[in-house]
Amino acid sequence: MAAQRSMGSLKEPDLKGKRVFVRVDLNVPLDDNFNITDDARIRAAVPTINYLIAYGAKVILASHLGCPKGVTPKYSLKPLVPRLSELLGVEVKMANDCIGEEVEKLVASLPEGGVLLLENVRFYKEEDKNDPEFAKKLASLADLYVNDVSGTAHRAHASTEGVAKYLKPVVSGFLMQKELDYLVGAVANPKKPFAAILGGSKFSTKISVIESLLDKVDILLLGGGMIFTFYKAQGHSVGSSLVEEDMLDLALSFIEKAKAKGVSLLLPTDVVVADKFAADANSKVVAASRIPDGWMGLDIGPDAIKSFIEALDTTKTIIWNGPMGVFEFDKFATGTEAIAKKLAELSGNGVTTIIGGGDYVAAMEKAGFADKMSHISTGGEGRRRKEIEEDERQTRKKGEMAVTTCSTDGEQKVLAAAQHILKSLNSSANINTDDMILLFSSIDARFANLSNIMQTSSASAAAAAASPSSTSSPSVVAGGSGGAGGWDDNMSSFSPNSQADLQLEAAEELIHRWDSNSDEFVIDDYFQAVDYVIQLMEDLALESVELERVENALQLAMSRLEEEFRHTLIQNTVPLDVERIDEFLVRLTSDSSSTPADGVTQIPDLESSSSGGDGDGIVYCRYNRHVAKGSVGSDELFHDLVNPDAILDLKGIADRMIRAGYEKECCQVYSSVRRDVLDECMSILGVEKLSIEDVQRIEWKSLDEKMKKWIHALKIVVRILLTAEKCLCEEIFSGLDVIEDVCFIEATKGCVMQLLNFGEAVAIGRRSSEKLFRILDMYDALKDVLPDLKKLCSDKEAGDMVYSEAQGVVDGLGEAAIGTFVEFQNAVQNESSRRPIQNGEIHPLTRYVMNYVKLLVDYSDTLNALLEAECEDAKEAEAKDAKRAETMTGPPKMCDSKFQSGPSCRVLIKITWYSGVRFTGWCRFKPKKSICCWCGWFKGFLKDWRD
Repeated sequence: MAAQRSMGSLKEPDLKGKRVFVRVDLNVPLDDNFNITDDARIRAAVPTINYLIAYGAKVILASHLGCPKGVTPKYSLKPLVPRLSELLGVEVKMANDCIGEEVEKLVASLPEGGVLLLENVRFYKEEDKNDPEFAKKLASLADLYVNDVSGTAHRAHASTEGVAKYLKPVVSGFLMQKELDYLVGAVANPKKPFAAILGGSKFSTKISVIESLLDKVDILLLGGGMIFTFYKAQGHSVGSSLVEEDMLDLALSFIEKAKAKGVSLLLPTDVVVADKFAADANSKVVAASRIPDGWMGLDIGPDAIKSFIEALDTTKTIIWNGPMGVFEFDKFATGTEAIAKKLAELSGNGVTTIIGGGDYVAAMEKAGFADKMSHISTGGEGRRRKEIEEDERQTRKKGEMAVTTCSTDGEQKVLAAAQHILKSLNSSANINTDDMILLFSSIDARFANLSNIMQTSSASAAAAAASPSSTSSPSVVAGGSGGAGGWDDNMSSFSPNSQADLQLEAAEELIHRWDSNSDEFVIDDYFQAVDYVIQLMEDLALESVELERVENALQLAMSRLEEEFRHTLIQNTVPLDVERIDEFLVRLTSDSSSTPADGVTQIPDLESSSSGGDGDGIVYCRYNRHVAKGSVGSDELFHDLVNPDAILDLKGIADRMIRAGYEKECCQVYSSVRRDVLDECMSILGVEKLSIEDVQRIEWKSLDEKMKKWIHALKIVVRILLTAEKCLCEEIFSGLDVIEDVCFIEATKGCVMQLLNFGEAVAIGRRSSEKLFRILDMYDALKDVLPDLKKLCSDKEAGDMVYSEAQGVVDGLGEAAIGTFVEFQNAVQNESSRRPIQNGEIHPLTRYVMNYVKLLVDYSDTLNALLEAECEDAKEAEAKDAKRAETMTGPPKMCDSKFQSGPSCRVLIKITWYSGVRFTGWCRFKPKKSICCWCGWFKGFLKDWRD
């Protein structure tokens, strides 16, 4: 039997005794007692069902209700049976399932003219996934398929798209056909003036719609929360109203475009504002451009209503989508109700009024206006009112001023109509494609991109017509059987004679069959399938490719590639080689020409030295600057962060995700996985996440250990891990510099900032003399890797921020070192120990100072550089100290050298002078002899150091 396009062409010979699978939309709202609160969708399905009953068909009804997660009793279709039976005038049987032996028995026993309602198809997760096996089981119940659902027909689900592959013919029901016929007629040649009314919370969701409408309409009225973005763009005060800051420039450009095109773009002149988002909020009317602070706009004001109505009085065709305010709250429903009332009045005067589906349609029905409109889409979800209101409250916590969709799927408006109109556009020369795109865009922003697709389609059609072989190609003829198996044979599949169709079917099958853990799985084959789908999206010809089908295949493919990308990154991560790292750490703290053979110097603290005990000195292993400058380079220790065998697969996945427009998801997965890996590396290296307060509370010995680990980890992170991470990004995202940079910065900035935060905490911590050398080590280490950081992060905004932070920490550590150096001087000067020295022993303070001095000598270059900025102050202090020292026989003369002429030496001499003089009175030697002995030793020490 030849395929028919609509129900009207099916007669008794086509239907009598045949099992007809009818997909209807019985998704009606129920109250808490499971009573139907609005049966509009049931009534809308009755004409199609009655037609089939009259011709002796065995009718099998399939529908969904809500969004259940598995079998959920409250979403059962059983409460609908009594009302459906009443409207049809026949007893409707109810199945407890939608597939299985019991259902098959009920279908077999169904008489001619009988009706069987299957249980909610969404009780099976296979419905949403469009599982082929589930679709086959549904299709096995029937002989032909009728699609009479508008709100969910655009979804590639098993009961809408999957079933159609296995049943012939496939036809549209009366409800579907009604919407198609009306919408085509309304926009093919709209009466002028043509007006559009748009509401909604966010301007960003309406950008393409407004842009399309500016080329078609004479009047454009804007309401809802989006208006405050326009007002903010013009510099007006909007209080706490919803504003999209990143859309301000675009909003201004649209105002200018409207002027240039001669479109009258009207914004409300006044609004009703509230002090909170609640039904009982305090409210008042203010000028839309002068909303007080702390108040938010929730409806258009009386002056705005008046000006809108006056503008609509001049029109002949009106499209309306979106409420003017938060109509769910009675106090803020006035604007929406006034517009609805006016449109109902204009409809009675012959004006064509088309209302996009949405919850505010229910408000119009309650007010008695819905029946007076020319056309209202029945598309959209219907759930229990309590659930809907809860969703709306959650969405509007920030004062959004628009109706929310009723389901997480977002099934709404006339998306189904768009799908089927697009299938038939090229079969009718009487339909204006631009007008069709305009209608869809005005009803739902998701159709705004149809313009580009249609242009591609037109170009492809023109090329095909010009081709010498075009006459031999099968054609698609609306409403007939011309051509071999065209659209009419299967609304959701392609011509079997089309090579492109066969390729797409093969690609879809492979995409649906994804199993990366299977031994038979070959990712190259999957890549080929994805490449084909992406190519269709990039160069789509609507006469041979079904847009929605390709989009669904692409979306599923991207979802699975995203998971595979994550899985491959995790499974192929190469663990940090702890043994090699430990070896590297040892080499960092050894092989220094300026430390003893064991690399360790014992430094007693000031308190224990002054009390005469040996004390628990700090075992000090200084930072080896020679190593830091490359004696153990990153090339020697470079290792792969990810198994090299997985790089090609990772790059293949990344390339396809980015090509398909999923670069954001790709970057998020990469950054998340690699960030976790680097955090684990930091933990292995012994670097903890500590706040500034945590660092301040740590006792010195523990802090000293953490500072040493920080110094060692810093070079490894910057010169080994970050360098390797940069190479990994370059391999996976080669040729995509911007994405490569974003992924690298997002993956690495966490561990870098963790290191810098610790450095900053040390820099601002309490000054004490024992910290000086470790602070200097941190200063040297961080300063040495700064060029590497700059190289890794240059010319990137986020990278520049990291480098700037690092430079700030270096400066802070330098200041901390100077302050600690001064603290050492103060500690020596303020030492008040009075313990006598026996048998000519060297006083503990002198011993402590000299140990300190021996280490300071090794840091003369760093100290001189840090103190150079303080040179002027140091000179003034030196002059005062010299004058004071002259009264005490004067400090010893020192020969010229870089060390001796630097600021650090001058401070050193001052400190050692104090320590050598102050306690000579308690020595058995005379002061002069004691001083000379000390100075002679010090001069010898310096000579040995110079040699």
